Amino acid sequence: MQYSALLRNSLISEQKLRKIVNDLKLTRKPVAHVIQMLSFVPKKGAKILLKVVNSAVSNAEHNGNEDIGSLIVETIQVDQGIRMKRMLPRAKGRANQILKKRSHICVVVSRVQA
Repeated sequence: MQYSALLRNSLISEQKLRKIVNDLKLTRKPVAHVIQMLSFVPKKGAKILLKVVNSAVSNAEHNGNEDIGSLIVETIQVDQGIRMKRMLPRAKGRANQILKKRSHICVVVSRVQA
């Protein structure tokens, strides 16, 4: 059985989150190992990913009575969220555009097939 947690419009760009997920190779690993790895990464995105992983584990424990030792991280999907457009005044009446990027995070955990 698969259990998931979803975080929408997180205040961090998808590039920064994907870099953490791809560098650590978090998919198809035991949940305890993923939580331990994310807790030692000194980046803002690691804290956000850790919260979503913990939420998915809590969903599995509450809804399916699963043991944390028998869970693996099936997938971590990071998608582009909305982009807020802001303007920055420049010289001679001009303006530059600032894009404040957001992201959607979906974590799916499942039981290890014995």
